[in-house]
Amino acid sequence: MAEAPASAGWCPDLQIPSILRWWDGSRWTTVGTSGAGPTTWAPAPPRAPAGATPRPLRVPELAPSRWVPPAREIAERDELRVELADLKVQIPILRHQRDVMRGELVGLMNEVSSLGRDRDGLVTATADLHGELEMLRRQHQELECLRSEIGVLRQEKARLDKEMVASLRDRTTEGSPPTSTSYQRFHDS
Repeated sequence: MAEAPASAGWCPDLQIPSILRWWDGSRWTTVGTSGAGPTTWAPAPPRAPAGATPRPLRVPELAPSRWVPPAREIAERDELRVELADLKVQIPILRHQRDVMRGELVGLMNEVSSLGRDRDGLVTATADLHGELEMLRRQHQELECLRSEIGVLRQEKARLDKEMVASLRDRTTEGSPPTSTSYQRFHDS
């Protein structure tokens, strides 16, 4: 890279020698002037002395670039290019996967709707089953009451059988034999 002059002054442009550029000691102007000096629109640096031969200096901004990036930057650039190429390959694949997932989502939404209808049918059936269950519970309670009554009636029958047998024994001891028809009538009732 060319070095800039240490002091301020007009210097010829190395790419366009007929133009002078002003060096203010830290940077170059972006506008130039013909070899006669600055124009009215240029910054207000001092004029070059009449008849003075400008010193040829390189203007860094306009000199041909021979800058070579460091190896690390080249490697990073190459890595980014490879990554970009990989991403470009993945884009159609990801789009296809997105479309497949959208299709699956539509299918799932239809299934959810169908399952909602099934659930509503099951809720209705459950309500019917709750009614039947309540009816069966009442019938079970009635059955338990009937069993209890049957148990009481059997106990009463057993007591009456004992009384009848005792009554028949008393009659046999008094001399009259028991008749089988009277005993059978008692059991049939």
